[in-house]
Amino acid sequence: MSITIIFTTTLLAFCAFLIILLVLLQNPKEEGQGILGGGMGIQNIIGVVRVASWIEKATYTLALSISVLSLLTAYLINQEYGRSKQSALVAHLEQYEGSSEKNN
Repeated sequence: MSITIIFTTTLLAFCAFLIILLVLLQNPKEEGQGILGGGMGIQNIIGVVRVASWIEKATYTLALSISVLSLLTAYLINQEYGRSKQSALVAHLEQYEGSSEKNN
């Protein structure tokens, strides 16, 4: 397995972990109180509105990153392993066609 596939897969898993944390930090729409809604911590320093805005932007960015990394990883895997399987299949089909022509 190439280093680029390992790197993109690791980065994909890290982004997935981060998006889980960010979703848990968001304030629920109905309740009004999420993990950040307790009135303590980072809200007092930079404010609820800026924190919510930052978390929302980070969530969208990570969602886009996960989509791009998924496509990139699938492409890299296909480039590395797809051709060898395809050429093996073509060789097998050519061998099968050659043996069936000899039998006729």
